[in-house]
Amino acid sequence: MKQLSHLIHLVLFSKAIMKNTKLEVERFYRKYMKHCIAPDIDSLKDYLAAAYSLNEKLRKESKHNFFGCEEFITIKGLRNYYDHEAELYNETRIIPTIKTGLLIDGSMFMCLVSTISVESAIKNLRRKDDEASMRSSLNFYGEVVDINICLLNFAIRVYEKVLELNLDIQTSEFLELKA
Repeated sequence: MKQLSHLIHLVLFSKAIMKNTKLEVERFYRKYMKHCIAPDIDSLKDYLAAAYSLNEKLRKESKHNFFGCEEFITIKGLRNYYDHEAELYNETRIIPTIKTGLLIDGSMFMCLVSTISVESAIKNLRRKDDEASMRSSLNFYGEVVDINICLLNFAIRVYEKVLELNLDIQTSEFLELKA
């Protein structure tokens, strides 16, 4: 009887954990879609914060995390830099790829931040091994860096984690990515 009671407690605890993780996933996708569809002065910073918060919740409540994911390392590095060192100045625009021929990562969107701020974020990394991860997940163009492919790829990594954990996410933002 004691073992059954313990098992019931574990199942209820597990559902509570997945409920919190589910809420974080839903928040992350709301921020991601806001940044993609109607970016504003705060949307990128909100996205970075939501991604970081999702990993923290996932790490604290389960055995899973995104620390082995290059895109998350980049997001964490940028978030830490923009939260603790400097203000975030970004510009997101729809690029007319037919006219420019710049369809580099398969996206018509670019999210540009200054190369100086990215280099500063790299310099501030606690683990110097993370520099290669950051550099490989971004597109550098002289004075600016396009971080959009990193943001997209991380949203896909979260999607894969949702499937792995068998979370039932039914928000329109998540289902949009699923389609």
